[in-house]
Amino acid sequence: MIEELIIANFKSFSYPPQKIRFRKGLNRISGRNTAGKTTVLEALIFGLYGEVPGVNKRDLVSLHGGKLLVKLRFRSPITNQLVLVMRQGELDKDGNYRTTKLLMEVEGEEGVMTRDEEVREKIKSLLGIGRNRFFNVVYAKQKEFSSILKPDKNKMDIILGLNVAHEIKEELKEVRKRLESEIGLDKGRYESLKALYQEKKERLNEKTRELKELNHEINVIKEEASQLEKLMEKLKERLNLLEKLMERLSQLKEKRSNYEKLRSEEENFSKEVERITEEVGEKPEELKKKLEEKREKLLNIEKELTGRIKEINNKMTGVMSNRNRYVHFLKEYLELKQKKMVRCPKCGQEINYERLEREIEEYRARKNALDLEARELEADRAEKEKLLEGIREEINDLSRKATNLALRVGQIGMLKQKIAELKEESEKIYGEICSSSKEVIQQAKFLLKKDFNSLDDVFEAVQRKHGEIKVKLNEKVLPSLFSKNSLLKEKESRRKKLEREIEAASKQLDELRRELTEIMEYKEKIKVVGKLMQRYTDYEIQLRENLLKQLGYLTYQYFLRLTDQQNYSSCMVNRENYQLMVQPRGKNSFIPAWRCGGGHESLFAIAELLALLKSLRIPYLLILDEPTDGVDEENIPTLLDYIAKTAKEIDQIILVTHHGYGEEEKTNQIRIKNVNGVSVVSGE
Repeated sequence: MIEELIIANFKSFSYPPQKIRFRKGLNRISGRNTAGKTTVLEALIFGLYGEVPGVNKRDLVSLHGGKLLVKLRFRSPITNQLVLVMRQGELDKDGNYRTTKLLMEVEGEEGVMTRDEEVREKIKSLLGIGRNRFFNVVYAKQKEFSSILKPDKNKMDIILGLNVAHEIKEELKEVRKRLESEIGLDKGRYESLKALYQEKKERLNEKTRELKELNHEINVIKEEASQLEKLMEKLKERLNLLEKLMERLSQLKEKRSNYEKLRSEEENFSKEVERITEEVGEKPEELKKKLEEKREKLLNIEKELTGRIKEINNKMTGVMSNRNRYVHFLKEYLELKQKKMVRCPKCGQEINYERLEREIEEYRARKNALDLEARELEADRAEKEKLLEGIREEINDLSRKATNLALRVGQIGMLKQKIAELKEESEKIYGEICSSSKEVIQQAKFLLKKDFNSLDDVFEAVQRKHGEIKVKLNEKVLPSLFSKNSLLKEKESRRKKLEREIEAASKQLDELRRELTEIMEYKEKIKVVGKLMQRYTDYEIQLRENLLKQLGYLTYQYFLRLTDQQNYSSCMVNRENYQLMVQPRGKNSFIPAWRCGGGHESLFAIAELLALLKSLRIPYLLILDEPTDGVDEENIPTLLDYIAKTAKEIDQIILVTHHGYGEEEKTNQIRIKNVNGVSVVSGE
């Protein structure tokens, strides 16, 4: 499931990034104490959830400085999609951790997730388990390996999902209390509500008949108003046609004025072209070519100087990087010398002070040489930057001259284009004037049924007809329509009032009907709630019995697979405290598994972990951090061999240990070393 982990500047891991590849089966992470084995697990957890329980985020950033990087690649056991999660962060000026980059890519899905909440939710669906189950079942922390044998009851309820039925039962109990308090009604309440319901129903029928008569009156008035509206629309349509004709007449007058204006503008633009041509000369292209050639030469010089300055800057960066490294080394070595320490606090090796003195002198000499080289580079850069500034000023001056020339040449082109456009537009307008005049006279003849000799005769006749129709519309049709609409408004107002009264009466009837029905239903509801409570009580008991019975059975079956010793005949989980109980062979009583001794105690812990993973349907990952911590030396080989065999039951196991037992079962060996205070990864 976990395929690859890349770490940089994470606790004891520095830079460059360290890459760790995981495989299916057993992955053993080994190394000496303080080498950084547990740090690998913390980086894996940080990649998934953005935090490590019990550890402040600022303590995850390496003391060597730089940005923290964790990149995790895994394949979902649920969807088989390949997933990449990358987290970067650093310490701010106050020493607090802040995330600088977060992204999550899922194979086959578009877009990248960048918000912590959506990343965690997506990981939950991809892994098929929540954060609580991961940290309590999949991941066994150092010194907590055998705690599964004596678990916290409340935490175990949540892990197994046994708290859900109890919570539902408590909610049902509250529902029954509310129903019992709400049903406290007088015995005569039902009869009084029934009589009131009949009275309200008769009043509703009366108002319904009145509304029916009013609707008939409204329909008659609407029909009369509709006839007046049709006449009004017909008159408005005639007015609209006449107004459009008048508008066309006005447009023709305006076009005549525009035609004369365009001819005047065309003449003025022609004079402006002659004036600018005299200023620029007859051969502006030759002058433009000379300016461009000179500018191109200066640009080549500028490019060469810029490249030289860039080379100096790159060299300066390398020099200063080396100088800062030697300054860092000098500072560390001088502190060791001043404190007169016997052993290095980072790697634990014994300090050779003669060698330390030689390295201090060597680093001081190298640092001084780099300082001198940096000063020479700075002087060379200043000289070339001053030369570059002069070249750029000359380039800008040539650009301004070329731009000004181009503007004047472009201005001539635009003016000539404008002259052509004005000529084309004026000719177009003249044609429109000629054709539109004929169309307008023909349209006026059709509307007014009369012949016309000129546009002025048309305009006078159209205005006179427009006034006659407007008087008829405003003095006869509109007043009659207004009277009908006022009466209609009054009738509709009365109808709305009746409808509101009918609606209110209907709601009152519905409310009375609901109250009458509720009285009869409350007792039935209380009976149903009682039956549901009993069912959930039985379900809670049965669920607990089945789960714990299955867990005890599976634990014993896994125990038999992991060892050939037949010291115990069965296992069971205590219903009260969830402790694993085992039955020694030949005995009738059970004893707690944590009393079986270091070897068998750890073996039972592994078996119960496997049983939990099987029961919760997550048999694909198990992470163990130093499970031998606190186990007798004599039992460590046996325990590690048992864990190695467990790889046959789980798709992937990640085991952290500094012991070498059980290697014959491994599929992947990952070694962590501490080199000069920095964790380094090496694989088999």
